Amino acid sequence: MKAIKKTGVIVVFISAILSLFGCKPQVLDGPGMVNKAQWTAFTLSRSDSYAQYNFSFTVKDSDYGASVTGYCRDGEGNYYENESGIPVPYETIAALRELGIDDLENISDTPSDEELPEVTDESTVELSVIYYTDLEKEKAVTSELSIGIYEILLPLFAESST
Repeated sequence: MKAIKKTGVIVVFISAILSLFGCKPQVLDGPGMVNKAQWTAFTLSRSDSYAQYNFSFTVKDSDYGASVTGYCRDGEGNYYENESGIPVPYETIAALRELGIDDLENISDTPSDEELPEVTDESTVELSVIYYTDLEKEKAVTSELSIGIYEILLPLFAESST
């Protein structure tokens, strides 16, 4: 019994030490087999001087299906908002995954530009990605990618309002 307790204490100690070095979003399937972890959820927010491109989406993908919440406007100025969750078809999730959100650089890995003056009429885009391990990463997202995600998700909001 002492050997089991001793082994347990050693495992906990090693885990605590390793946790100090951070986590990488990948999964070890076996010796020499590494699978890159995929997002299970993400939140994309954009603030822009052009009203159509002010939006916020939270997409969640789980074993039970995918859903999106948030708000946006279409080109005609129609405003859509849904906080209860719109079902997201598999094809839409596949299109979102093809955009390479997981491959974007982590904000903490990019140099800071705090010393630069703030441009008040510039678009701001924020992307927070959550992995199945509940690891959350802020990603460096381009304006073009944010509009691409908007164009994929806008039809879901428009369809849900009819």
